[in-house]
Amino acid sequence: MKSYSKNNSSCMLVFDKGDDILIGLSDFVKKNEIKGGQLSGIGVLTQVELGFYHLDKKLYERKHFGSKEFELLSFNGNISLREDEPFVHVHVSLGQENFQVIGGHLFSAKVGVTAEIFLHPLGVMPIRKQNEEIGLALIDSI
Repeated sequence: MKSYSKNNSSCMLVFDKGDDILIGLSDFVKKNEIKGGQLSGIGVLTQVELGFYHLDKKLYERKHFGSKEFELLSFNGNISLREDEPFVHVHVSLGQENFQVIGGHLFSAKVGVTAEIFLHPLGVMPIRKQNEEIGLALIDSI
């Protein structure tokens, strides 16, 4: 991570080219003892792996997009507690060079140029528990 700014109500994190965005966010949350939060941002991503959840099969279809670069149009997510560890859950919309948009659950990505992420802490940690009917760890309590 290149830099960050933090005040009582929010943080702005700026990531450098090549940074692993989800690992960087997770490390920041742990180091700063962030208790839950809302995430948003913009930038450029590469080495992207997205997922689409199939409820009928209770599994993610995953797709890796290689070294292709994407405009990060929308980065929305939250921070919760899953199996006693902070969990960064993010969905993205990505713009392609042909001006088409793709999106889904973000499994992994590297920063292609920069990423500017805003984190708005909640002050309490939502807790995820496995929901057997759905097949996912969903927020159960706040």
